[in-house]
Amino acid sequence: MDQVKGVKVGSWSSINVIDVKCDESKLKWTYKITTSVVLEMTIDSKQTGDFNVNGSLTKTVYNYYYTFIYIYIYI
Repeated sequence: MDQVKGVKVGSWSSINVIDVKCDESKLKWTYKITTSVVLEMTIDSKQTGDFNVNGSLTKTVYNYYYTFIYIYIYI
Protein backbone atom coordinates (compact mmCIF):
# COMPACT_ATOMS: atom_id res chain seq x y z
CA MET A 1 0.00 0.00 0.00
CA ASP A 2 1.39 3.42 -0.91
CA GLN A 3 1.64 5.75 2.03
CA VAL A 4 -1.09 8.35 1.65
CA LYS A 5 -1.51 11.21 4.13
CA GLY A 6 0.40 9.39 6.85
CA VAL A 7 -1.32 6.00 6.51
CA LYS A 8 1.36 3.36 7.05
CA VAL A 9 -0.79 0.22 7.00
CA GLY A 10 -4.46 -0.26 6.28
CA SER A 11 -6.94 -3.05 5.70
CA TRP A 12 -10.67 -3.59 5.43
CA SER A 13 -13.11 -6.48 5.30
CA SER A 14 -16.82 -6.83 4.66
CA ILE A 15 -19.63 -9.20 5.53
CA ASN A 16 -22.89 -9.44 3.56
CA VAL A 17 -25.98 -11.30 4.84
CA ILE A 18 -29.11 -11.81 2.74
CA ASP A 19 -32.32 -13.02 4.41
CA VAL A 20 -35.37 -13.91 2.29
CA LYS A 21 -38.76 -14.72 3.83
CA CYS A 22 -42.17 -15.42 2.38
CA ASP A 23 -45.47 -14.78 4.16
CA GLU A 24 -48.04 -17.53 4.70
CA SER A 25 -50.03 -16.60 1.60
CA LYS A 26 -46.91 -17.01 -0.58
CA LEU A 27 -47.67 -13.68 -2.18
CA LYS A 28 -45.33 -11.31 -0.33
CA TRP A 29 -41.55 -11.77 -0.20
CA THR A 30 -39.31 -9.80 2.17
CA TYR A 31 -35.63 -9.35 1.34
CA LYS A 32 -33.34 -8.07 4.07
CA ILE A 33 -29.74 -7.28 3.11
CA THR A 34 -27.22 -6.37 5.84
CA THR A 35 -23.69 -5.24 4.99
CA SER A 36 -20.92 -4.53 7.50
CA VAL A 37 -17.54 -3.00 6.68
CA VAL A 38 -14.60 -3.01 9.12
CA LEU A 39 -11.64 -0.65 8.59
CA GLU A 40 -8.25 -0.66 10.32
CA MET A 41 -5.40 1.83 9.76
CA THR A 42 -2.07 2.71 11.35
CA ILE A 43 -1.28 6.40 10.89
CA ASP A 44 2.12 8.06 11.32
CA SER A 45 1.86 11.72 12.27
CA LYS A 46 4.66 14.09 13.22
CA GLN A 47 2.42 15.72 15.84
CA THR A 48 1.14 12.53 17.51
CA GLY A 49 3.40 9.68 16.39
CA ASP A 50 1.94 6.32 15.40
CA PHE A 51 -1.67 5.57 16.29
CA ASN A 52 -4.32 3.08 15.22
CA VAL A 53 -7.75 3.92 13.86
CA ASN A 54 -10.44 1.22 13.77
CA GLY A 55 -14.09 1.43 12.87
CA SER A 56 -17.07 -0.30 11.40
CA LEU A 57 -20.24 0.61 9.55
CA THR A 58 -23.37 -1.53 9.21
CA LYS A 59 -26.36 -0.83 6.95
CA THR A 60 -29.57 -2.78 6.46
CA VAL A 61 -32.01 -2.47 3.56
CA TYR A 62 -35.47 -4.04 3.31
CA ASN A 63 -37.30 -4.66 0.03
CA TYR A 64 -40.74 -6.18 -0.48
CA TYR A 65 -41.88 -7.99 -3.60
CA TYR A 66 -45.26 -9.43 -4.44
CA THR A 67 -46.03 -12.55 -6.45
CA PHE A 68 -48.84 -12.12 -8.93
CA ILE A 69 -50.99 -15.07 -9.90
CA TYR A 70 -52.46 -15.09 -13.38
CA ILE A 71 -55.30 -17.44 -14.23
CA TYR A 72 -55.94 -18.09 -17.89
CA ILE A 73 -59.21 -19.56 -19.00
CA TYR A 74 -59.22 -21.14 -22.43
CA ILE A 75 -62.54 -21.53 -24.20
